[in-house]
Amino acid sequence: MLMNHANLKNRLAQLAQTFPGLFKFVFGLKYRSEIRKAQSIIIIATPGHVGSSTAFRSLVSADWGTDTRIYDIHSLTEGYNNDSEINSITPRHVEQDVIRDMLTSGEMANKKITVITLVRDPISRALGGKFQNPDVYLKEIQQESLKQDDFAAAAAMVKNDMLSSGFLEETTRWQMNFYLDELKDFYGIDLSQSDVQVDEGFMYAAQGNTQCLVFAMEYMNTQYPSKIKTYLGQDIEIVMANTNEQGAGADFYKYCKKHLQFDAPLVDRLFDYDLLKQLYPAERFQALKDQWTAR
Repeated sequence: MLMNHANLKNRLAQLAQTFPGLFKFVFGLKYRSEIRKAQSIIIIATPGHVGSSTAFRSLVSADWGTDTRIYDIHSLTEGYNNDSEINSITPRHVEQDVIRDMLTSGEMANKKITVITLVRDPISRALGGKFQNPDVYLKEIQQESLKQDDFAAAAAMVKNDMLSSGFLEETTRWQMNFYLDELKDFYGIDLSQSDVQVDEGFMYAAQGNTQCLVFAMEYMNTQYPSKIKTYLGQDIEIVMANTNEQGAGADFYKYCKKHLQFDAPLVDRLFDYDLLKQLYPAERFQALKDQWTAR
């Protein structure tokens, strides 16, 4: 009987914990071999909590042939082992190690590289991050046992934690630095340049053997399939994944999205990035700010 996906993940996690060096070695060989044989490499590179699983699953649903490899990673500055309470010894982290090493050594200079990254309004991203990893970031409440009558008080606790811990501003800086620094440092893509092409919820930039497609998460349904067809020649359908609006705690997450609001100066500061002002049409940009601004 074939091992199902959940059991495979558990076995891999056990291997990673027991023999981390062996785990890294075996998966490192696998990814290096794949990349060396491929002609085209598609890298979904995001700062997390912006819909990367949906972007990845939507891509791999198409038939790309044997010459193309697709990887879903986060930051190339992220270590294999770190002090986080979230287990970081995963195939994704080995992918990141291999891709970083092969990029910086020039081993991918003869490949056609497509970098796909996603942007989300910074407050939605921060809130999504807390709910995606509740055991780490939602310790102040027991969301699975919350009753609807408790939502208002629990939401106030979530808001207070986001502000008092510095989580909201720190995670926004991390997100923006990813687009402004990491894409340039590792892929040679500078989104601040004047020749970047901009459409509604979409940006395109190219440098050398690398092209970069930037999508606002809020425009995925309308822009993602059409731009993948334009720049990569494939017909795809959106495959939703990893949404906080499903499963345990979904009702409370929806409540927070609808009711949490913050002081106007803070919202202005969190949205004060040229990248966001370029990517979102002016009316949508203002609507996002208004959604989170206390009246």
